Amino acid sequence: MMPNFLQKTFAIILNYGIKSIFRFGGGARHKSSSHGSVGVHKILRSEISDVKAFCEPAPKETIFMRKIISLFHKIHRFYMSFHQWLLAKTDAYLLRRRIYDKYLHSSKSRFSAVQLTPGQEVEIQSLWETHYGRKINLDWHRYYQSYLHNATGGGYDKYYFPFDIYRTELLQILNPNRSARAYGEKGLEESFLHDSDVTVPKTLLLNTSGYFCDGKREIITAEKAAQILTSSGKIVVKPTNSNCGKDVRFFDSTDETASSLSGTSLLNTIMDTYRKDFIVQQHVQQHESLSRLHASSVNTIRVTTYILEGRVYATPLFLRVGRGNNQVDNIGAGGISIGISDDGLLDEVGFSRKQDIYFQHPDSGVTFNGYHIPNVRKMIEVATKLHGRIPHTGIISWDVTLDSDGNIVVIEHNIKCPGITVMQYHGKSVFGENTPKMIALCRKRKSDGSYKGTTTVSN
Repeated sequence: MMPNFLQKTFAIILNYGIKSIFRFGGGARHKSSSHGSVGVHKILRSEISDVKAFCEPAPKETIFMRKIISLFHKIHRFYMSFHQWLLAKTDAYLLRRRIYDKYLHSSKSRFSAVQLTPGQEVEIQSLWETHYGRKINLDWHRYYQSYLHNATGGGYDKYYFPFDIYRTELLQILNPNRSARAYGEKGLEESFLHDSDVTVPKTLLLNTSGYFCDGKREIITAEKAAQILTSSGKIVVKPTNSNCGKDVRFFDSTDETASSLSGTSLLNTIMDTYRKDFIVQQHVQQHESLSRLHASSVNTIRVTTYILEGRVYATPLFLRVGRGNNQVDNIGAGGISIGISDDGLLDEVGFSRKQDIYFQHPDSGVTFNGYHIPNVRKMIEVATKLHGRIPHTGIISWDVTLDSDGNIVVIEHNIKCPGITVMQYHGKSVFGENTPKMIALCRKRKSDGSYKGTTTVSN
């Protein structure tokens, strides 16, 4: 806003300009130039006196009132700041409670047998007190450790990162909400993730805010959308803003099963389910090495990348495999997770979300230990490279698979809430040796609200 003095001054100047145009701008209207000159001086003297009067010291009563008004403005600003702070703290507290209830409270019977030694407790708390400024709830370390502990007796790692601190603090720094909303849209994946080293499932149809688009992102009618679905073959339909395999459905227009529908009826079924904001993609025929584990689902390797100090790192990997008749591999939808090395060798044991332990797949009978998946190092390289195209976000999880020819396919990426719990089920902390630096980011945000872990992310 412009200061009151300047507003008054400009008003006077504008007023003088308008008066001069009407009084002296006509030339022929004035009897003589001297009359015009005298008039101008009178107006100027009048306006200048107004400015002087405005600039003169105000009475004591006026000064007192201005101070009172200024004080009220300061109180109002403080109240608004405090109100926003209180809302943020309340939201964070409620979110932490929901996280605690979902992961820890419901699993206490399973990790109650895990006891940290006094030396381990000191080691963990010393790490967090040094870099975070206070101690933390050790139940998270016991929870992560319980998976391997109940299977093989191991699993301790001082660098485990509590999910509640990650979700309510670190994630807000790495992936600000504005970036997560913009770049987490699954309908945009094919546009900016396509690369010579990687492919994405081909988009047949896209619905955004109720408008239909074809695979070329050109607006089409509902009739044209139905025609596309008529000969679409086996397809996958999912919301453009979902994750964890939620609301993913599969259809095949070429077989005679119950899910086989004509283009129009299929479109009506999809519209009844999703209403709007969904994507229809071709089904990926996966590589034999993945199909042998579980043929009904497209099994993916979760590669999570994050940016720290101008460099992209990859967290420990894990393979997700479907189970039973499930066509999705997500552990939240009943799948199994198995740790996998950068060389593509599976760990000895796999887990379900409820800590069911598997040394071999319950349906295919394939033993996990040492089972090899090709091109895993290449998957890490691809994910690291693609993260450079979205540097506005500090952490991204990528669901990567191999097609029947062994080509790398990025099924989807997740920015809104890349998970960090499952890889820690397998005895490997998410950030490893970088954990102290990631902890320090949370403390730095508490002190000055900044984040300098990347060259582009700031919150």
